[in-house]
Amino acid sequence: MECVYAAEADAPPIIALKRKHDALQRENTEVNQLLSHLKSVAQPDALKILDFLRSGQNVSSTIEFAQTLPAPGAPAEQLLSTFRDQNVSEGSLTSVPYRGFSSHASVALDLNGGRDRYDRITIHPRDPFSVDPGTTLPSMPALLHRTSPYIWLYDDRLSCVRAHDWNVTYVDDVGFRNIISSFFVWDHPSIHMFDEDDFLDGLIRLPSDTCSEVLVHAVLAYGSVNYAHVDRETAAAVLKAAWSEAERLWNTSIDKEHDISSGAAAMLIWAMHTFNGADKLGMPYLLAMRHITTNMGLYDKDRRAEVYDSAQPRRTQARGVFAWGMHDWAVFAEAAFRADLGFKNEPPVEPPRVVKVSEHEQWMPWPWPKQGRTVPALRYEVFAAQASLATIFKRIVPLQTKYSSGPLTLEYLTASLDLYQQFREEAPPHVFQVMCTYHFAIGELFRPFTMTSSHPTPHAAPLVRAKLPVEPCLSVSVDSASQARALQSRIAKLYSRDQFMNFFPFYALPVAFETLPSISSLSLRFSYHAADAFLDALRVLFHASKQLPVIQYAAMGIEQAASTMNIILPDEAKAMFEAFKRRVAEDDDRDRGKSNWIVVFNTASTNVQASRLDNLVRELNSLRLAI
Repeated sequence: MECVYAAEADAPPIIALKRKHDALQRENTEVNQLLSHLKSVAQPDALKILDFLRSGQNVSSTIEFAQTLPAPGAPAEQLLSTFRDQNVSEGSLTSVPYRGFSSHASVALDLNGGRDRYDRITIHPRDPFSVDPGTTLPSMPALLHRTSPYIWLYDDRLSCVRAHDWNVTYVDDVGFRNIISSFFVWDHPSIHMFDEDDFLDGLIRLPSDTCSEVLVHAVLAYGSVNYAHVDRETAAAVLKAAWSEAERLWNTSIDKEHDISSGAAAMLIWAMHTFNGADKLGMPYLLAMRHITTNMGLYDKDRRAEVYDSAQPRRTQARGVFAWGMHDWAVFAEAAFRADLGFKNEPPVEPPRVVKVSEHEQWMPWPWPKQGRTVPALRYEVFAAQASLATIFKRIVPLQTKYSSGPLTLEYLTASLDLYQQFREEAPPHVFQVMCTYHFAIGELFRPFTMTSSHPTPHAAPLVRAKLPVEPCLSVSVDSASQARALQSRIAKLYSRDQFMNFFPFYALPVAFETLPSISSLSLRFSYHAADAFLDALRVLFHASKQLPVIQYAAMGIEQAASTMNIILPDEAKAMFEAFKRRVAEDDDRDRGKSNWIVVFNTASTNVQASRLDNLVRELNSLRLAI
């Protein structure tokens, strides 16, 4: 009775009891209805329904979700149509407000803006819910977020390989397969350093150009970072052991002249060092990778017929994926670090694409929580889109460098608008990673015209002072900033902040800068939505920095910008910045191999020490590497 009185404090006891009885009756009816429905559907659908219920939804919402699932044998388009009709309307990215969790598909279609060729979803025969948890799934800790993903066996070839086949002694077979699966599900789609099919063939000892012992250990080290959200203890042990073994093997007599797998391993080791703030220790690996690509002639147009031999399509594809993957990485690293890494030329071949797409290989947004593997059609289309964007993106920094010493001019604005038109013609597929890249590129392109250190939100003042046309530059910048904020909001709702995604932090930075002027309640521009978005972006950066310490150096630019603008930060933000400073002090005492640079996004000058990575590259370029 106490719980009845607590729920109905203002009602007479008998009325309160009657209402409680009626509510329990309704709930009992709904439970029976759900049980009846579970008995009538196939096991995979029943597991999906139960998983939806376990994610924190009530019984009524679960019944609604169950009714959206297609009847046995129904095509994927029927499911898509149901989601469209119930959850999605035509319009822009932000046209449909978030109304709680009804389905991941509805949120993804919301991101897609409705009806276009990218909003089809996939019913894939490799259903992760049919995987036997006892053999391929590790025990899951208490889920902190409804979309913490399962790890399923990514490819059938992985079931044939054992850890000791590759001299891996620090993790058992199940952990070995799961970490590699985690790498290909959560890491590789956004970095795509090498051809995964060629790697997996090599893993089971089939002919391959893209698999070696050093690369296997490097993949385990890199993949263990994201695997930590599934099994923290195993991931921590694997990270330390695999990274150490990869570096040990690198210093042996492996081929560092003409081997793709060595180049990919070098890139992964460089990334691990850089993400941990020790870029001086990682740069020799980056230069070694560039040395391999040069020796192989991957960017040499005069050697195209020799290097990319049409008579060897598998080898040609492996080389093309590697060449474009390295090129894309270098382009975005140059933009982030404001450094010239020496990748002047593009590969003389088109990015590998899938020409024939079967009925089971339809489009779906990636990453897709608790869904099947990324299908080949999407994988290669995303890869091609990233390559196209990178080809345009690499022209931004030289353009800004050319005009950086003088005032804004009509010639500079016209050149920037020309690049923007090229971006528009390469409109990306509606996939989180590529959309984030697209809006990040647009924001970076127009940053000198619409943002200043004292006002990092898009505004017209720089254009007005230069007596330049305000439109379309301002509208495009404002729209791109709002799109980036909307993407960040949706991503934050879909994924746990403890689960670091490669594209989270670097796209959370622009959101934090864009919302900064509107977070103070004393400001005329104060917005609750902006304040929430700011804290959400900062939380993403804070959690990600625990795994990638380099992020804390980038995030310090936000506090500097707030100080310049006389903005009072929320107490939670102050606490996070104090934690950043403590970590920086600890890092300075512990690691003297790290260079002192801070990455600053969306500001022209924030009076912080700028990146010295370009100087470091010049120093290392003058050295002769003893490889």
